[in-house]
Amino acid sequence: TVYAGLAHEINFNSRWKNTTGIYGSYTDFNNPTIRNYENKYEKGLGARTVFQYKSAIFTGTFGIEWQEGFFNSGVFGNNAGIRDTLQFRSALESRQINVFAQTEVELPAGFVLNAGMSYNKFYYGYKKTSDVNAFKESSNFTPQYIPRISFQKKLNPVNIYLAVSKGYSAPTIDEVHAGNDVFNAALKAETAINYEAGIKGDIIKNKMWLDAAYYFFNLQHTIVSRRDSGGGDFYTNAGKTKQRGAELSVHYLPVNNTDCLIRQFKISIGFTNIRARFKNYQQGSNRYDGNQLTGTAPNV
Repeated sequence: TVYAGLAHEINFNSRWKNTTGIYGSYTDFNNPTIRNYENKYEKGLGARTVFQYKSAIFTGTFGIEWQEGFFNSGVFGNNAGIRDTLQFRSALESRQINVFAQTEVELPAGFVLNAGMSYNKFYYGYKKTSDVNAFKESSNFTPQYIPRISFQKKLNPVNIYLAVSKGYSAPTIDEVHAGNDVFNAALKAETAINYEAGIKGDIIKNKMWLDAAYYFFNLQHTIVSRRDSGGGDFYTNAGKTKQRGAELSVHYLPVNNTDCLIRQFKISIGFTNIRARFKNYQQGSNRYDGNQLTGTAPNV
C-alpha cells in the first residue's frame, strides 16, 4: 500500500484559518483463502477542507470531506496456494461525503461545552466485469445526521466529562463483497447512541497522566460474519447487541531531557474490559440472545 497527500494551511487573521488537503492511495492485495485466490487492486482519492474560528472563549470548526474508491477484484482457483483459473472478475466503487461542524465554548465555573453535527452519505456500486450481460448493482445508504454533545468540568489537575453521541458505521467493501461472487446490497449500516463518562489529566504534573472512561450503547443492525457450506465467509446483520465497557490508560514519563544520551523514557499501560452481548440474534429457528458478541475480546 502506498499513500500520498498534500496539505495547505492559511491563516486569514488571528482568528480565522483554513486547512485543505488532497490525498490518494494504491493497494495491491493478494488473499489465498480456503476455497479461492483473490487478487485485488484498490485506488483511493480524497479531499478535505476545514475552516476554524477561534476566540478567547469560543472555537468553531466546520468543513467537508469527500472520498472516492475504485476496486478491481479477480477471484481465481486456489491450487495449493498458487493462483489458478479465473472464476470471475468484478469492479466496485465507493463514495463518501461528510459535512461537519463543531463548537467548543468556555463556560463559567470551569465548564466547557462541546457540540457537533455531521452529515454522512455513503454509496457502493458493483458490476461483474467478467460477465458481458451483467448489470450494475448499488447500495445507496440513507444519509444520516450524526450529533454529539459533551460537558467537561476542569478540576485541577484533572478534567471530568460526560458525552452523548450517535454512531453510524457503513459496512466495508470487504463486507458487502466478501469474495463469494455476491454483492450484498441488503447489508445495512450499524447505528447506535453512545453514553460515556470519563476522567483525564495529570496525576503528577508533566510526569504521569491517566485517561479513564466508561461507556454503554445498544448497537442496531450488528454486522457479523458467517461461513457457508463451501467454507467461504459472508456477512449479515444480526439484530441488536448491548455493549458496555471500561477503558483505562496510564502513562509515566520518568525521563524527559533535551541534552542527555537517554532523552526520554516512557512507560504506558492500558486495560479494556468489554461486555458485549447479543440482544436480538436469530439464525433459522435458533435464538442466541445473551451470547457473547463474536470477535470481541472481553479483556485486553
